[in-house]
Amino acid sequence: MRTRSRGRAAVTIGQVAKHANVSTATVSRVLNQNVGVADETSARVLAAVAELGYVPQSAARNLAQGTTRTLGLVLPDASADFYSPLLRGITEAAAAADYDVLIAIQPNATASLPIRRSRGRHNTDGLLAFDLSYADAELRQLHAQHIPVVLMYRSPPLGTSIPTILIENTRGAQQIVEHLITAHGRRRIAFLRGQPKNEDSSWREHGYRQALAAYGIDCEPA
Repeated sequence: MRTRSRGRAAVTIGQVAKHANVSTATVSRVLNQNVGVADETSARVLAAVAELGYVPQSAARNLAQGTTRTLGLVLPDASADFYSPLLRGITEAAAAADYDVLIAIQPNATASLPIRRSRGRHNTDGLLAFDLSYADAELRQLHAQHIPVVLMYRSPPLGTSIPTILIENTRGAQQIVEHLITAHGRRRIAFLRGQPKNEDSSWREHGYRQALAAYGIDCEPA
């Protein structure tokens, strides 16, 4: 009687990274022949790929499954230092799951529609949208089309249940003001507000005003 042996589980990019003692993002850069990887590191990664028998998912398989293995990341800017750790964390997490990241720079929610057509179900499996990169009407449309979206640093439009990543702006600002009052005896505390439509600034101002009110301090307009 012939028996059929059970096949081994597919090797993941994370296993390759561990074997080569590099990050998953580095493995992805080597496999995609991107610049910025030392020759010695590239050789070590390729050796790990060969030794473990790692086979990247092919575009044909993705097409057959109706997926792109790509996430869209929409940012208002990428030059500021603030975005560097954000981009690194997102791309490394995506690479660990065998996903690529398509990055689009969009300063505001008023960009023309043709630019946005490249970011949809046909070439991304989901979108990560930062701050005001999309207008509420566009987010509602994406939500109605069941396109997976995660918002960063902004609340979802009313009537939607889009997942959101937010900073504790209100409580953070409140704690800072309370510290200035209780630890340093300050009672005239200025608040420098950001842009009027910036949600982070609005919540921070709310925390600032809450802290002043809790200690009986009037908020004096500049």
